[in-house]
Amino acid sequence: MEKENKVSIWIGKSNSENDFQKYLKENYTDDGDFSSIFMNDFNIDYYDNQFKEVLFKENSSKKEVLKDFLTLKIL
Repeated sequence: MEKENKVSIWIGKSNSENDFQKYLKENYTDDGDFSSIFMNDFNIDYYDNQFKEVLFKENSSKKEVLKDFLTLKIL
């Protein structure tokens, strides 16, 4: 779903940073299309990965993780 001036924040658990990276890894076709396990799990056909930000933190609460993203100022 696309809405103007909105972002999506996804939070999950992973056994390790390596597993996390494998889950998000984009695999490209000869035509330049891409997908990942994450995209397949959530039926995401496309997103502009130029604007993707990823954060992995060990032993952090949801509140701690969100704090890093919510401190952005909107101009």
